[in-house]
Amino acid sequence: MSGADLHDQARRLDQAERRWLADARDRLQRIRAARLLSRKQER
Repeated sequence: MSGADLHDQARRLDQAERRWLADARDRLQRIRAARLLSRKQER
């Protein structure tokens, strides 16, 4: 395995990780927003 291969693999992993993090953050924000909405409706 050459250094270039390792670099390419690391870059691909980085992209996948960023996509996963963005997705998780988006989901968290949606959950938080839904909780705020339901809390407002309870009053």
